[in-house]
Amino acid sequence: MRRIMISVVAVFAWAISSTMVTDLPGVNLAALGHDGQSDVYRVPTGVVSPGDPVTVRFRTAADDVDTVTLRLTEQAKGVQRLLPMRRVARAVSCYQDTLAWTRCDFWQVTVRPNALGVLSYRFIVRRGEDIAYYSDSPAQFGAAGAGSRSDAPNDYRIHLVTPRFPVLPAMKDGVMYQIMPDRFDNGDSFNDISVTRPRYDYPARANPPPEQVAAATAAKVQRRVWTELPEGSCRDHVNSSIPCTELALGRDYFGGDLPGITQKLPYLQKLGVTMIYLTPVFASKSNHAYDVEDFTHIDPAFGGDAGLATLLSQAHWHGIRVVLDLPFDPSSSDSPYFDRYHHYPVTGACEDPKSPYRLWFTFHDLPVGATGPCAGEQPGRYATYDGWGGSVDTLPLFRKKVRSDPVEVFSPIADYFYRGENSIAHRWLAFGVDGFRLDSMQDESFPPAYWQQFRTVIKAAKPDASLVGEGWQFADNLKLTSGDQADTSMGYRFRAAVLSLLGAVGDDKKFPGDGNPNVPVSQFVAAMRSIRQDYPDATYRTFMNLLGSHDTARLRWILTPGQYNREDREFNAANVVAGTAAEKVAATIQFTLPGMPSIYYGDEVGVTGSDDPDNRRTFPWTGTTGCAASNDYCAGGDHDLLGFYSALVALRKSHPVFRDGDAHYLQADDLAQTLGYAMRTRGDMAIVLVNRSSAARTVNVPTATVVRDGVDFVPLLGREAAAATTEGGRLTARVPAMTAQVLVARPGQRITPPPAPMRVRVASRSPGRFRIDWDAVGGATSYQVSRSPLAGGGYQLVGTVTQTSFVDTLNRPNTDYYYVVKAVDRSGNVGDSSADVAAVASPSLLSSRIFWAAAAVVLVGLVLLVWRVRSVKRA
Repeated sequence: MRRIMISVVAVFAWAISSTMVTDLPGVNLAALGHDGQSDVYRVPTGVVSPGDPVTVRFRTAADDVDTVTLRLTEQAKGVQRLLPMRRVARAVSCYQDTLAWTRCDFWQVTVRPNALGVLSYRFIVRRGEDIAYYSDSPAQFGAAGAGSRSDAPNDYRIHLVTPRFPVLPAMKDGVMYQIMPDRFDNGDSFNDISVTRPRYDYPARANPPPEQVAAATAAKVQRRVWTELPEGSCRDHVNSSIPCTELALGRDYFGGDLPGITQKLPYLQKLGVTMIYLTPVFASKSNHAYDVEDFTHIDPAFGGDAGLATLLSQAHWHGIRVVLDLPFDPSSSDSPYFDRYHHYPVTGACEDPKSPYRLWFTFHDLPVGATGPCAGEQPGRYATYDGWGGSVDTLPLFRKKVRSDPVEVFSPIADYFYRGENSIAHRWLAFGVDGFRLDSMQDESFPPAYWQQFRTVIKAAKPDASLVGEGWQFADNLKLTSGDQADTSMGYRFRAAVLSLLGAVGDDKKFPGDGNPNVPVSQFVAAMRSIRQDYPDATYRTFMNLLGSHDTARLRWILTPGQYNREDREFNAANVVAGTAAEKVAATIQFTLPGMPSIYYGDEVGVTGSDDPDNRRTFPWTGTTGCAASNDYCAGGDHDLLGFYSALVALRKSHPVFRDGDAHYLQADDLAQTLGYAMRTRGDMAIVLVNRSSAARTVNVPTATVVRDGVDFVPLLGREAAAATTEGGRLTARVPAMTAQVLVARPGQRITPPPAPMRVRVASRSPGRFRIDWDAVGGATSYQVSRSPLAGGGYQLVGTVTQTSFVDTLNRPNTDYYYVVKAVDRSGNVGDSSADVAAVASPSLLSSRIFWAAAAVVLVGLVLLVWRVRSVKRA
């Protein structure tokens, strides 16, 4: 009897203890998991709108922790909430190959954010006295993170955007060409800038001291021959045999102008350009024109107002839109608004505290007796002022916020630039421009209301006007692209991902992988998925996908191996060949992924150069006569590369799948250094294969998730590209070293999948068994049924049937499951998933540990009762 009792107690103890957390020391860090790009962990994975539910899940080892808490922060307000998560699945698959040997629990909470902007989150996990934390990786790609005993501030993010955020077709389907007017083409030598034009300290005042003479000399305009290099080009070169004695002062002009761009419109049209982005063209004091002197007129050296009017008229006739750069952040200290150098008849803000422009800037009085550049508020006192970047005194910052209330827009500036009937933005929209690139849009000196009001004004006047914000890191441009400010942003994140894939070094822009020539191929995929996750279609499909700009080193330069000097990257023929091959790969990726490809003038003919100002060299035209007949409009440089770009533009134009399709990253082989991705619409598909290694590779790209077997692909671009057919769930091709190949599905094949089944429902249930029914789909010959213990994600195939019903005999009968169904047609095309249906488990006492615990208690009671009766009888 005693043995029986001991056995019963043991059974009881097992039954009870197995439903409780085991008493092992510490949280199992290796089992903790979250991936913001996976529907196992977040539904939906991408952007949402205010009021939409977002389900966030977290993984732990089975029965390992007491609580999981979501720490959610509303970035715009800095408000943080701690949300308890509940366990929604116990002892199920961990959805990770390295944890296949164990089981995991999943915890969940659903939030409904109610305002535009960015939410960020990470996790707190507790087991007894032990606390662990989980956050994104340091790169913050939004995918798998890591658990730790210390709290790392690498939050995941959720971008909330307006539901009424339209995709602009002109950008989605377009090709942009960025031009610095002074460096593209001189169409009218009569407007070339005068070397005696007043500029900052030039001319020196009468009887100047030596320092004034030096300052005037440094400020005086230079006119350079077209084939010379920009002043200060060598400043970033290292170990160069050419001494670097120049500074970059912005005073060197080459004579390029708007008439020159107008004359070259046939060249741009032939290349396939549909949108020109002009860096600033307003009257200014430097060749780059970011130090604006007068926002109401075009610089005479660029052709004046008449030059822009002609360019707009002719560009529109050629089907090309024109976007102007608006540098609304600073003015020039040599402008009528400020007039530090007393060049204008009006009283500038620097000259007198009673100036009508005084409140447009921020001044700081100096102590009594100290001297400074501007008049102080008090008689006899001097003042300094806030400049761009905190220290650039040639660029005094406009005041955009009200001092007493920094969220309010400063009305005089708002009225001048966009709110008034005669505002700068209204003037140039009425003049015929097609949109604006908004310089320094991410700068904290702009309150959000500034750009929200700006968008309202612009879209009311011209709904299809393009608004492109300058934003570099995700923290800069997410807040600009919620649908209430910019349409899209400059694609520096895209550029960083592409260049890191190709081993570019020497371009420190603070992106993951900068300066590392051995970034894994998989990091490119993680970065691209992160971009997709962060933005709505309105932005993602219109991103200004650049590979170079006026603020970066040239594409050819950055991809050419060798030291950071002209000897290695420009004059070494073998290195240039390698750089050109890499540039072709980069451009292929640029033109075959969603977004608007942007060519920085001259990249298409191999113009090279390090960072600013070396990246602002002149375009290498070969002459001025017979250009149309020459079929290249007198473009010099690398004509093989020019032909390659022309082919890419034509490829993108003739195959909408590259503009409208969804990107599927099929393979990222870090060892072989190969990449394969597909662009897919319902009725079309293309596959891009990349080999960045120094040896030819045979790639076997998995294709079963995007297209059926037996689909023929024909080559459109790429050295040695050949036809291929999907077979065994893969596509095999031979790809030469440092090459990209583009293949498209041969027209006429049946690749459009059937529609998703409707009315999926639970027809019956019993312990350990569900029957799922659905309506028949026309043309379907079979159906795939997938199951998950998690709502909205993690579905795994459990059966294929030919009828419209499926019976699932569960391996865990007391777990709630969710089912989706896909239709398959006679060709093998697999359709989209149906809406999921929840199947709630029926209690099954025979399989319940609670039953065994209860049974053990009853059995103990019975044994005790029998023992007691026998004892009484014996007595």
